[in-house]
Amino acid sequence: MNIEALLTAAGTWILRTSWEASVLLLLMGLLLFAGKRYLSPRVRLILWGVVGLRFLLPVVPESDFSLFRALPATSVFAETATPVAVTQPERRRDREWARETGVSEEKISPVMPSPVFVFSLVWLAGVVAMLVGGFVRQRRALNQVRSWPAVTDPDLLELVREAGISERVKVVEQSDGGIGVFGLLRASHLIVPVGFMGRYTKGQARGILRHEAEHIRRGDLAWNWILFLIEALHWFNPLVRLAARQWRNEREILCDDAALRRESVEGRRDYGSALIRALECHRLPAARVALLPFISRKNEMKQRLLQIMKNPSYPVIPQVGVALLALAAVVVTFTSAVTPVRADEGGKPRPEAEGKKDNPEREREGDANKPKEEEGAKRKEGEGDKPAAGKKNSREQEIFDAYDKDDDGTVTAQEMEAMMEGKQNSSGRREIRKAVDKADKNADGKLNLEEFEFWYKIGRLDPKAENR
Repeated sequence: MNIEALLTAAGTWILRTSWEASVLLLLMGLLLFAGKRYLSPRVRLILWGVVGLRFLLPVVPESDFSLFRALPATSVFAETATPVAVTQPERRRDREWARETGVSEEKISPVMPSPVFVFSLVWLAGVVAMLVGGFVRQRRALNQVRSWPAVTDPDLLELVREAGISERVKVVEQSDGGIGVFGLLRASHLIVPVGFMGRYTKGQARGILRHEAEHIRRGDLAWNWILFLIEALHWFNPLVRLAARQWRNEREILCDDAALRRESVEGRRDYGSALIRALECHRLPAARVALLPFISRKNEMKQRLLQIMKNPSYPVIPQVGVALLALAAVVVTFTSAVTPVRADEGGKPRPEAEGKKDNPEREREGDANKPKEEEGAKRKEGEGDKPAAGKKNSREQEIFDAYDKDDDGTVTAQEMEAMMEGKQNSSGRREIRKAVDKADKNADGKLNLEEFEFWYKIGRLDPKAENR
């Protein structure tokens, strides 16, 4: 398989996967919106994770229960899987055809590359740009974090260890006031502002550090890279960015709940005050993948504060009901439509997509009636013999037989046009038609073998030649 075919196959896969996963994303989004009062942050995070998994699946099983049987877009992606661009064997065959018919190669109609192939090139360029840019930003941020001084305050270090952050995570301070956990694959640095213990009370500091410790315990830095891969592969899909943002927000709410576990109302109020104070200055390095900030987006703070103050409970029965609906959405979207199957000429079942292109090479030559193998078999058995005079040399007879589609011993104007289909522009076909008319000595609209030889040897080379 050449590079063009590989790129076209990749582009078809990414288009189809992005489309089908987006359907699941919309269904799950509606379900989460309708049941947000009954679903815990952990359940919401899991459901968004299921959506992310669908965007990464290389293949999905076929099913009669697939939702995509009723959606026509899936069949469009299946039909565009085969590249339309001209391959080297096809170009070589076109040149041989031009030499045999005497037609200039410049008059052969070019075949344009398929839209999917063009999209694949643009998509691949976008993926490479996102991946390279992301790695460069993370590396630059790592050098910046390593240059910051380590914290020496014993009270702060003691709170860090009490929160469950191990000693292998280096605590550094910076003057911009941001708080977060940094690491390429696992946490390597805890970032706090200069004067952290003076800015926050001991209770507030303990809640903040527990929040960051929960990020480390859950391995959220590794999940960041998976999310970044999904965003890079589907960079053209705006729904992916919206879902990724919501997933990050649900993750922050889950870490808030873990930090406030068994806290009193007063403790929850102090933690909310710490969130508001952290909004005053929360600048951190531009490393979205390798960074877990305490404050991510200002417009998401309202939901976090409401969650902290209300401390809602989630009954089991509504959550089970929503989970069953989510399972139904997964069943109908984690599968693809069954490929239609029909019988070929020999009665053997084959996929519909395969049946539409019995022989691509024969289609380019204009042979729409039967495979060349059947014609060869008929000639061997004597079924396709023609009443041509004298049985001239085999090369001329083979060419005549290729033009004679109905095996009646003559070549009609329609059969001639069929051989020219896709090979000539309108001007080239008119010139060949004029030469055919001059070769038709008995003016019956058909060329027998002798008339065909005259056209093939003389008339096709000189449309102005007179009958001789």
